[in-house]
Parts: sequence; C-alpha cells; structure tokens
Amino acid sequence: MNYPETFIVYIDLIDWAKLFLASQEDAINRLAQFQRFARAQLEGDNYLSFVVTFADNVWARCLKSRASLKDLLDKTIEVVEYGKNNGLKPWCVVTSGWLYFDILDQSITTGASVTDIRSQHISGIGDAQVRASCAAKTRRLIENVVWVERQLCADIIGTYDTGSVVNLAGEEKWPFTDRTEFISIAKKT
Repeated sequence: MNYPETFIVYIDLIDWAKLFLASQEDAINRLAQFQRFARAQLEGDNYLSFVVTFADNVWARCLKSRASLKDLLDKTIEVVEYGKNNGLKPWCVVTSGWLYFDILDQSITTGASVTDIRSQHISGIGDAQVRASCAAKTRRLIENVVWVERQLCADIIGTYDTGSVVNLAGEEKWPFTDRTEFISIAKKT
C-alpha cells in the first residue's frame, strides 16, 4: 500500500491543569476559545487532513502533496501566539513523515444525533506522530514557540525569525537516529 507523506502539528498546553485548579471557569473558557481558534486556523481542506482538539492538546495533519509548509507554519505560529496572548503556555512541534493507516479504521460512530459521538478513531500512527509525541516527552523544547524539524524548513527558514536549535539525539526518550534537530521559529519582526 502507498502511504501518504504528511505534516503533523502537535500542541500541548503546559500547566493547564494548574490554571484549572486555580480558576476552573476561567481555565475552561480559555481552553475552549483556544481550541476553537486552533480548529479554525488548522482545519485541513483536503483528503486525510484533520484537526483534533482533545483535553489540552491539538493534533493537526495535512498531506504534504497538497499543503504549503509556509502557510501551515504561519497558521501554527498564529495559534501559539493566540494561546500566549490569552494566558496559556502552548508547547508546539511540527514534524513530517509517512502516515500508516487502514481506511477501515477511519471511523466515527454516533447515536441518534450526529452530536452524540460514541466512538471515534482517526489514524495517527506514523513516524511523524511518534516523533512529535517523543519530542514532547523530552521536555527539552521550551513552550511559547513553534519548534520545527530543522531539515523540514531548510528552504523557507529565512522567512522567519529563528531561535534555538536543539538536538535530541541520545535523549533517553528520543529513540530516533535521524531528524533529531529542531529549530524554534517566529514571525519576522
């Protein structure tokens, strides 16, 4: 089977539980607004693209063959900025790689109403998703910036302000031997 190459955006809100414990209603409102903004910005408009918000996480996927990396990064930066400007601490990484899936597993089951979601599965198995998840677990990449696999953005890096480069090679929670460097980016000032 041919598997498509994808871009993956993973955003996790750091310390959101602390915010929730300090002021539940405020934390829930901020989270809901952030999730709505993230879905509006990152929603894919082509086959196998999606954005999912769940708890304090955002996962977005779009096909590499049908998406502009620059547009995706610009929108991702806007989502992270929106979170920062609303008192949240977004942690974000953008990766790319192959999506492994079986179309039979792409499912959603509802009750009598389409809003009564009973079961949902969206394939998220692939090297890009695993690298994004592992990068999150190392916690070496700081929050409030967008981290991108360095080799992924080599051709367009000049269109962004860049910051730190972090190499995760040799990290206990980083089992990969390639695509180990991440660079932080922001809009040009």
